[in-house]
Amino acid sequence: MMFVPLLAAFVFVACEKEATDQPVTGTQQAAAAKPDPVMVRVNGGEIRESEFEAAMESIPAQMRSALSSPSGRKVLAEELVRMKVLELEGEKMGLEKDPEIASRLAMARGNILANAALEKLATTENMTPEQIYEKSKSQFETVKARQIVIPVAGGQATVANALPPAQAKAKADAIVAQLRGGADFGGIAKKESADPNSAEKGGELGELTRGMLPPDIAKQVFSLPVNQISAPIESRLGYHIFQVTEKTVKSFDEVRTYIEQQGDKIKAEQIIEDLRLKAQVEFVPEFFPAAGVPTAQPQPQPQ
Repeated sequence: MMFVPLLAAFVFVACEKEATDQPVTGTQQAAAAKPDPVMVRVNGGEIRESEFEAAMESIPAQMRSALSSPSGRKVLAEELVRMKVLELEGEKMGLEKDPEIASRLAMARGNILANAALEKLATTENMTPEQIYEKSKSQFETVKARQIVIPVAGGQATVANALPPAQAKAKADAIVAQLRGGADFGGIAKKESADPNSAEKGGELGELTRGMLPPDIAKQVFSLPVNQISAPIESRLGYHIFQVTEKTVKSFDEVRTYIEQQGDKIKAEQIIEDLRLKAQVEFVPEFFPAAGVPTAQPQPQPQ
């Protein structure tokens, strides 16, 4: 395996992290609007000031201070030269045409554009904490719910009584009919549910927020009227039957401190959610045979 100096390896990681995790910074946006001089020429390639500054910003603060001196900047520039010669060599080898490399490049580009769009959308709308709360009130909604899980053989369920898909669906439909006819939810959950965490408690899941459920399941659970029995909801484990027993929305006073601390994050999440709700999305059945439901069971922690 080729030895890569520690700083060079770090710069590779830092630049990749910037491409995938970090929003485009104000410095980078400003750089796009001003002259971007060439700082180093390498085998016909160029390292521009914006590229250098982006690499500098991606480095942790304690390391960045050590590289801010003239000699430190030269060290960083040398590492960028090492990266550039490898980049140019990769171009000579035609690696960007490799399907795997091309997909990774496309993903990096998509992440950069997505983060830039999010930052721009978030900064164009100034909102008070009260306004953030009103616009994002659904994020502070909680429900108390219970569920019954009928496992499907061949899915992710590992229980011995998992049924073939058609039989599992028929059983779930029959249980829904019983529950809607007045049967005891807790009793059936204890007898029939394959969820080991909730079955013995009569299917009780406790208090849930949207972030504690997979998005598709959360959408259906949080739209249920109180005490109504859901239709069977398919997942990779099987079929889930939900009942919401209580709905509450935390008041502004209860979440004021959180909003004041996390207002930008909340606003960003709401922007993404608004765009997602307006989007036309099709999950191709060939790749998502279970109707695109990403998982089956409420998670113990927010995703």
